[in-house]
Amino acid sequence: MIMLDLRKVEIKQDDVWKEISFSELKTGDTFRMFEKTGEPVKDLNGRTEFVAANDSYTDEECKVQTIKIVEVE
Repeated sequence: MIMLDLRKVEIKQDDVWKEISFSELKTGDTFRMFEKTGEPVKDLNGRTEFVAANDSYTDEECKVQTIKIVEVE
């Protein structure tokens, strides 16, 4: 699971990266995120591009916008 931390979010549309808000992420979107420093967000395998497994939603327990990503084998 990835959680929003005031990061810049971009989705890939027609091979062009477009900035959107985290709450706009939808199932199937290819996206990437950047820290406040401009550094790309990476998963444990070093990937910087992700595919949304669901629409973004507010985690009621943590009260933050969250999204699940498609796992790559």
